Amino acid sequence: MGKVISGPPRPHDNPFGMDTILGRRPAAEPAPSLSGLGALHLHPDVFGVPRPLCPGLSCLAMPPRALTSPAKRKRRHRTIFSEEQLEQLEETFEKTHYPDVLLREQLAVKVDLKEERVEVWFKNRRAKWRKRRREEQESRRPAADPRASPPPLGAGATAAPLDTAEDEALQVD
Repeated sequence: MGKVISGPPRPHDNPFGMDTILGRRPAAEPAPSLSGLGALHLHPDVFGVPRPLCPGLSCLAMPPRALTSPAKRKRRHRTIFSEEQLEQLEETFEKTHYPDVLLREQLAVKVDLKEERVEVWFKNRRAKWRKRRREEQESRRPAADPRASPPPLGAGATAAPLDTAEDEALQVD
């Protein structure tokens, strides 16, 4: 009927046992060479990359930086827009500063760009628009003595409306 087990089960035979999970090797099997890693405790190679022990299993999914190659992440190149693309993007910006995803996708197909690039272009264009508007408002104000404090808000005086989208950061293509 069932499998007959002769003798007590060996801990390293159980793939779900604590020894396997914690990466303990049987006494007969030597641990891999870890010269230069100091007191870092490692469990067996998983997919050929040694990984550190940690509480829980979350660290098993990613190799630590110290054990991977020191190659730097490649930076994305800057998108250079053609005149035709800029004309289409600017024309759409005049109609709406916040195009929805459907409009961005349609525009991306029309100008042969990825939707993500169109989204970033609009984000940067809104920041440019806000900066120009702010500079224009500041240039319209009468030149006051820079040492003078601003006049207090009194009855009937109101502060300028806040642009909640001003927190958007510029994103480099």
